[in-house]
Amino acid sequence: MKSFSSQWSDHFSSQRFNPAALARWVESLGGLLAIAIFVVVNGGLMVAGGGKILNVLYPATALIVGLILYPRRDTLYLGFVWWIMFLSPFVRRVADWKAVWTDPSPILLAPSLVIFVSLLTMVRFLPRMKPQETLPFLVCLVPVCYAFLIGILKNPPIEVLVATLNWFSPLLLGFHIFTQYRQYPAYQHSMKRIFVWGSLVMGSYGIAQYVVAPPWDCSWMINTEINTNGIPQPFGIRVYSTLNSPQPFACAIKAGLLILLEQIGPISLVASGVGYLSFLLSSARSAWVSWAMSLVTYFTLLKASAQVKLVAWVTFAATLVMPLLVSEPFATVIQDRLKSFQDIKGDTSYDDRITTFNSAFDASIFEFVGNGIGKDAFAGDHGILSMLYSLGWVGMLTYMAGLFLAFYKLLRCQGKWKSTSIALFTSIALGTVQQIISNMAIIGVLGCIMWGFIGIALAGDRYHEWRSREL
Repeated sequence: MKSFSSQWSDHFSSQRFNPAALARWVESLGGLLAIAIFVVVNGGLMVAGGGKILNVLYPATALIVGLILYPRRDTLYLGFVWWIMFLSPFVRRVADWKAVWTDPSPILLAPSLVIFVSLLTMVRFLPRMKPQETLPFLVCLVPVCYAFLIGILKNPPIEVLVATLNWFSPLLLGFHIFTQYRQYPAYQHSMKRIFVWGSLVMGSYGIAQYVVAPPWDCSWMINTEINTNGIPQPFGIRVYSTLNSPQPFACAIKAGLLILLEQIGPISLVASGVGYLSFLLSSARSAWVSWAMSLVTYFTLLKASAQVKLVAWVTFAATLVMPLLVSEPFATVIQDRLKSFQDIKGDTSYDDRITTFNSAFDASIFEFVGNGIGKDAFAGDHGILSMLYSLGWVGMLTYMAGLFLAFYKLLRCQGKWKSTSIALFTSIALGTVQQIISNMAIIGVLGCIMWGFIGIALAGDRYHEWRSREL
């Protein structure tokens, strides 16, 4: 038997200096320091009322931090992308409230600018990867590039530039996540953690927004004159939390709530409570349908034992939320919105939707060439018709074919790997794509959520293939 000193010597020799590990630690520390400086500087300007400076500094420093984090190839860049997306509209509202109303606001460009850093991923990986691996992304990229060229010819350059960021960002984000498949365990854990904490933060603020109606939110609603967000007073707002409107917020928190179905712990419990309440207060019916569709899809993709656990957790979540549904000041607004499913014609927005649908249909149905990027005639409503208007028939059908290829590949791999995480990510993406019927779900926040979860699900499939060959 070895002596104590010999054992200690062996242990010490096994803990040899590892330059690579130290370099990774220093890189991560540098990334965290960059994020901390970004938060302190921009947070200080928000508190001090430096809205005019924020309009320039916030997107510029966000891009710089993105460039610092990107080469590290860890999950810090991914986390920064999602949190910038979640919080930038809130930053804009506070900045404008403290200073001068600015529209359009450069602050809202920050998420797309940070995501566009990952264009380097496409440049690096597309030539190296097999076409069949990247086919869904390539097929969807072609009509978007085509619409960009048409937009340059038909539409104002500034509008085309801003819209280009909106259209390309989801595809770039999804492709970047997919190419990091060798780090899939870390990436899928990071995605879950981001959306759990996102549900807690956005859900909590959403309830406060409904009850208190913060002055920066009310000021923004008055200036934008967007009636669909409710009335700028306590208990009158359709909750949109830190985002710009109820649909993007509901889509983001929907993803978090579905991820919370497999999480256990006090944070998850609180996040579920505030998340479901704010989700219902958003009154976003298409997001509610999307959540239900994702839940049913997830259930069908699970094994029998996992299905039992899911039913138990959904029952528990329903028990948690039900008291809130029958308690004022929340009950009336939620119940009235739920009743509108039974009497859709009784809904005050029904006539407006029919009118806008008819005008969108007339403007789009014969668009074979399309009007290109930069001309959004329908303000993000009627997703299929908006795609048809921008991409034309050929472009829209090509894009839909790319989505079909992505989901065909994901659904085909479910039985092969029996991964609950891949099933969950696939379900979230599939539920989001359903929103194309009523919302422009391929761009902006909705598009990033759809393609982000397509990317992580495809990365999981590719990771398991890679590991099976390595073993």
